Amino acid sequence: MRWIKNFIGRFQGYSGCAKCKDTWNWKKSKDIQYTKNESMFALCEECFNKLDVSEIIYWYEDLLNSHVRSTPIDYTPERIKKIRQTLKDNITKEKKASSQFLTSKKNIIHANRLREANASLHPNSNPSDLNSRGNPTDSNPSFPLRESRLA
Repeated sequence: MRWIKNFIGRFQGYSGCAKCKDTWNWKKSKDIQYTKNESMFALCEECFNKLDVSEIIYWYEDLLNSHVRSTPIDYTPERIKKIRQTLKDNITKEKKASSQFLTSKKNIIHANRLREANASLHPNSNPSDLNSRGNPTDSNPSFPLRESRLA
């Protein structure tokens, strides 16, 4: 199915991700801004999330080099150096932000799974009666706690 989407995209004139070669007609690009009004997108979001920073920088520098080769008059050595540094800085920031987002998303999913598992173990409980680990709290007297047999 991928090859059909990519064939249609290439036929319509779309470029694509430098790594996986999927076209922009169906894949979401990961834009990295290098000036206030300019950005470039060498990778799709999927590839961006899978690669480490050094690999990402490689693909964005490769795209920058192809831009410089195609329109060298637009790029002075100082501008190229500034763009490279800005790309590196912004890629590092984006990667850090996306990994923090993925980590917090995984933590939320894990917490929800714990709550669901404990809800099935304690069917009469209210989710607000469970602590952060999904275990019952005794702060709510209506929570059905087991009676002690040591009385």
